[in-house]
Amino acid sequence: DKHQHQKRSVVGLDSLAYLPVLMAFLLMWLLSAALQLREGSAFLAERTMLPSTSGALVVRHRLPVKHIAVKSEQRESFGLPLSSRGRLQRSAEASGEAAAPAAAPAAAPKSYSVGGGRIQASLTALVAGISVGLLCSLGQYTSKSFGLPLWAPPLGAVSLIFAAEATAAAQKGEIKSPGALWQRSLKTGSAVVGACLITVFISKHFGATPLARAASVAVASLYMSAMPLSGYFPPCGAFCVLFVDQAIAHGAIERLGYMYALFPCGVGTVLLVLLTRIVAGFVATPLRAVEKRKA
Repeated sequence: DKHQHQKRSVVGLDSLAYLPVLMAFLLMWLLSAALQLREGSAFLAERTMLPSTSGALVVRHRLPVKHIAVKSEQRESFGLPLSSRGRLQRSAEASGEAAAPAAAPAAAPKSYSVGGGRIQASLTALVAGISVGLLCSLGQYTSKSFGLPLWAPPLGAVSLIFAAEATAAAQKGEIKSPGALWQRSLKTGSAVVGACLITVFISKHFGATPLARAASVAVASLYMSAMPLSGYFPPCGAFCVLFVDQAIAHGAIERLGYMYALFPCGVGTVLLVLLTRIVAGFVATPLRAVEKRKA
């Protein structure tokens, strides 16, 4: 009886080990369903039938209608000959031009430039360095308090990608666009988490071998291409290979198991999206002021 009780306890612990995986897949499925529902409603809204000025129904948007003025030459209108009407029209136009004030010059478009190519390259490097430093500082706290790291070597390349995107957004004045920030975080986060979950599953059930390394990269690419919610994020391959290599060497990352998909991979990636945008927003403000003084 004691042996059977211990066996049941071990089976119960093994089933609990798969609970984070099931919860992660359920969350990803719900997010995918919500995104598809949103896209479907937007598609139907764009295909709404609208009546045009000619009475016909137009799909999606109104067709542009050009009004062409047709001149009719009549010898007499309202008792005035054509020559008299011409003189009166020219007199009215002359008096209107004299009374009208001078037209105001067109307002110049607002500039969001932070500088030339060298300034943008320096801004990208500065944003990436500060963001990595902030993430590592936060990761030290989570590691000591909860045993959950926030840093992995592939995040170095990820920081440069997001820093370059943040610099480009600052140059266009779109650094505070919540829609673009949400879409980028959702697509990259789902891509990284899903690819890493598949990699851990392959390593645990088929063994950590060089063949598993190659298979994890290939399956991650297929997952990112097939999943509607996910974007295609190449650094996912580095996350997958890192876990397989750690599993081969029995490193510290192997002990994280399925939690590796969230900490450090998923959460670290999403935090870098946010940190690069925040840092770029702060640094770009004085650079714009300098550019305006130069202009």
